[in-house]
Amino acid sequence: MNNIPPYFSARLIAAGILGILSLAQLRGDSPKLGQPVILASHAIEVNLSGQNGSAYTVEASTNLSNWFLISGGIATNGLLTVRHDAATNYPALFYRGKGTNTSLPPLTLGLKTDTNISVSTLVSLDGGTAVLYGRDGTRFTLSLPSNSIPDARILTMTLVTNITGLPFGRGTLGTVLLEPADLSFWGAASLEITFPATTDRREVVSFFCHGDGSSFQLTPDRVSTNRVIIGITHAGTFGSSLATTQELANAANIEIGGAQPLGLAAAAKSRGIGRHGPTSPDCFPEKQLAANQARAEIDAARAQNEKQVAALLGAERQRALSGDSDDSSAVLAQVAVILCQFYNGQIAPRWPEAMNNCALGEVLTQNTLGLERMRQLLGTDPNDQCTAMSNIPFCAIFKSCLEDIRQCCANGMKGPKKVAAVFGLLRQDQLLGLNCISQDEAQEVIELCSANVWTGTFSMVETGSQTTSSNLVGSPGSTLVLTSIAEYTSRFNGAIEESQEGGAPEVGYLVELRVGGQIVLRDFQKNTSESTATVQQCPGSKAGGISHDLQLHQVEQTAATNTIYAVSFLIQPGGRSYEFLGAVNFDDRTPDRPMGSISLIDYQGGDSPCSGPYIIKDFNRTSPSPLSVASTLTDASGIMTDTNVVSGTFSTDDSLRHIVFKWNFTRHNPGP
Repeated sequence: MNNIPPYFSARLIAAGILGILSLAQLRGDSPKLGQPVILASHAIEVNLSGQNGSAYTVEASTNLSNWFLISGGIATNGLLTVRHDAATNYPALFYRGKGTNTSLPPLTLGLKTDTNISVSTLVSLDGGTAVLYGRDGTRFTLSLPSNSIPDARILTMTLVTNITGLPFGRGTLGTVLLEPADLSFWGAASLEITFPATTDRREVVSFFCHGDGSSFQLTPDRVSTNRVIIGITHAGTFGSSLATTQELANAANIEIGGAQPLGLAAAAKSRGIGRHGPTSPDCFPEKQLAANQARAEIDAARAQNEKQVAALLGAERQRALSGDSDDSSAVLAQVAVILCQFYNGQIAPRWPEAMNNCALGEVLTQNTLGLERMRQLLGTDPNDQCTAMSNIPFCAIFKSCLEDIRQCCANGMKGPKKVAAVFGLLRQDQLLGLNCISQDEAQEVIELCSANVWTGTFSMVETGSQTTSSNLVGSPGSTLVLTSIAEYTSRFNGAIEESQEGGAPEVGYLVELRVGGQIVLRDFQKNTSESTATVQQCPGSKAGGISHDLQLHQVEQTAATNTIYAVSFLIQPGGRSYEFLGAVNFDDRTPDRPMGSISLIDYQGGDSPCSGPYIIKDFNRTSPSPLSVASTLTDASGIMTDTNVVSGTFSTDDSLRHIVFKWNFTRHNPGP
């Protein structure tokens, strides 16, 4: 027996004999087999002790030469329990436990999407929601809470209809692709995937890969009787499958491929501060390089951490009783500890450096908020404040970012992008609810960074909503509910990019401004018809029941893009008052209108007691759509208490919408 390698433990059990013979002593880091137990059914139960979250297999042999697999899985609480029902077929058996720490190579899936089953929605500081229906009735619901993204973006969710290379033999319960690829959240969204109530929730596992199918990995989820919820911190492909114990163990051993390369331009585009350049290579290349390195290290560690958590959740789920409807509090407590260890090991030690590195501060802030939201989704006790948010030096980081912008501009790197960076910083300050930077501090840097006579901001907000609903009662046992929802939101927030002024104090001034900024639009219309009817008896003398039918028609136009407002006003002689000539959403340098997207959903389906679930119509389509001209301000005036300040508010209403314009302009080099 000296040829038994030290990486496994072996036990001998003879049928009908209770004595157990130990055949190998284990190294301290090897798995340990406990004494096998003969159950009342004569099956053998073997307990393997190992490292928490690691994958192991248990094998059997009749002669110590030829071994065959019994089962495998993940050790939860350091324990893997295996039951061998076929043990009675052998007069005597040896068992050994092996650590499956021989990793499997990275896996790239082959993905096929159906662009006809796709939906786009706006995600902004207000949050956002998108709902997509698969052809089999599976519902995908993406929900982003408020204050989870500093700059509004358009998110597209597309159904993945076919996957090759998936390490789960029964395919997928549902998978979607989230785009654009550079989208990431300050916090975490949740993706809910429904599945039939007849599905065994204990076998559900979830996975992630990039949009091109690379870097497959298990991802954490929360599973109830008919739905799975996955935490989402970035774009990519997310789905759920049914897995055997061995499939789960194998998936946990798949190495995670390298992250998709993000050049500085792509990385900057996906993150608020960097996209306007205060920490970009043109000002502080060494800080940006350090931040990029930290981001790569944290991303790699986070992926491994998420895989470990997902493996634990899946293994514990498979050990659960058939009637359990949620993951156990014990495994959720373990998950909370693992996530906290990740924060303490990868993020917390970097905060001191981030106080003097704006780009690094942004990386840490985004990861911390995402981690906290993920812990909430996975059921962490609200009183468990792992990240101690109140102790994080957010204000010191924000002030460091503002100082970076100041130094950039003082060194001659001025312009609209630096002014926009200040406003982006203020939005992130608002996102966290901190108020670290005062308006006076921000305005001082804006004036330094602008080469214009006039600086300031201009905004427009247009909102409206209308909902109608009617309940109709037909024959006994039948109902019909008709609902119509219309919602409209359009927001523009911009800063002066260029200014021109002509005139003199005695005759007044004509001021013309080019205001650039982001316009965010959502025009949503939804009509539903929901009916129920009592079916007394089905064909073939089958018992009847209640039938349900849903008809849905939904149109949503969304946009989050840059645009220009051309603003002009007259300052009266002596600088006592001003009068607007117009504020028009028009860019004379780019005649084409900014583009958004429009999504159409046309669905009819239901459930019949006679024939079961059915789908009559399921149409989803998303396509580009040019934006209409945003609202125009043509009639506004005001008194000037300061000859160099023009500020005010104008609001108007029509039957459906409420519109508010705000402006605050300051002249720094008064006319002659």
